[in-house]
Amino acid sequence: MKTIKSSVRAASACLFILLAFSLLFHYYGYQNTWRLCSVPALETHFADTLAITQAAETYARGGDPLTFNPHDPEQMQIIYPALNWQVLNFMGINRSHTTGVALAFIIAFLTGVSLILPNARAATIALVMAAVVSPAALLGAERGNLDLLLFFLVSCSIVAARRVPFLSASFALLGFALKLFPIFGCAVLLRLGKTTFFRYLAILVLALAAYTFLTFSDLVKILANAPVGINGAYGLNVFWMGLESAVPALGVYARILSYLLLALVFGCTISALFRNDGPTEKSGDTPCLDAFRAGAAIYIGTFLLGSNFDYKLIFLIFTIPQLASWAKSSARTLSIISQLTLFGLFLSLYYWVFMIRVAPLLPQGKAIVFILDEMYNWGVFSTLLYLLLWSAPAWVKEVAQKTGPAIGQLASVFTRKTGRSAAPGLRP
Repeated sequence: MKTIKSSVRAASACLFILLAFSLLFHYYGYQNTWRLCSVPALETHFADTLAITQAAETYARGGDPLTFNPHDPEQMQIIYPALNWQVLNFMGINRSHTTGVALAFIIAFLTGVSLILPNARAATIALVMAAVVSPAALLGAERGNLDLLLFFLVSCSIVAARRVPFLSASFALLGFALKLFPIFGCAVLLRLGKTTFFRYLAILVLALAAYTFLTFSDLVKILANAPVGINGAYGLNVFWMGLESAVPALGVYARILSYLLLALVFGCTISALFRNDGPTEKSGDTPCLDAFRAGAAIYIGTFLLGSNFDYKLIFLIFTIPQLASWAKSSARTLSIISQLTLFGLFLSLYYWVFMIRVAPLLPQGKAIVFILDEMYNWGVFSTLLYLLLWSAPAWVKEVAQKTGPAIGQLASVFTRKTGRSAAPGLRP
């Protein structure tokens, strides 16, 4: 009964948001509403959806949208695998259906939000809804970005992982076929146990290898077309690219600093795999932890890819229920880390409020907001990585603890054979 009530509250909150924005658009105006919400809207409605529907038209006329998409007035480079417009073309969808497709994406996103809140308290639902109406999430809605649909697929994968693991893996593969990065969400399959997990991992690797082989030329074009974001973006390369664009002479040093910082983060967080105070097997078997693993893995994976526009931050919503639970933990360290992660997470989600509302009021305001945003993003990346490793199932930690010394011994043998052991006078 509690689960039903919670699901109804979550669905009702999503429906309220949808109706509220519908009324705002009708009475306050489309562009005015986006400005009110600090969303940098384009003149073209649902531009990202339009790029796909127009790609479907190009494909229907025998063209290759990855090479040239003449029907797109925005001249946006296509960064989606061919399955997207092939499916739309098969369904008879063209650019005249853009608004309908975009609205379907938005409804799918809100449905996915409801799916991950089966046992949530009112406070947790409030936090999630605050993320749903953040400028980062609304930017995805304004663009009609495909990530909204992918959020729904990851939600389905999380729900299916508890009872039908094969279906969960299938949703992840479909997400990969549509836009590659959702495959990181397969971290949810860690709940299956070592033997079952590696069985599914082998199946996924074979499927991904086959897909990559069959679509390799398309993937090369996608990588070549992929835009590089700096303002309103997150990722490993954003800081040094932003600094390089402002002061070209510092670009090389900033890039080196970024990779050194990455090595430091991994060095500091890897110890979490060797801690045995993580969630117990019983307490770790929760939908919130499943969602956390999927969301954290997607954020960490996309962060390492280099640069992602802020609408991809919607996948952090998956981490909020578990972080909210850990934030109230009696374990002080866990509570503090979770609270800091939630704080940084929301600052990142609301980046455009600071850039549009606050930055103009400060000298060098845009630079200050950019630097602070990078601090938040790196902080969220670091704490999520630590918590993801700390909360790993017991069998993952057992594997890590067994292979860790073996890797160390192998490195020791290698250094002795290459004559690079300890300093002179010290025993190798």
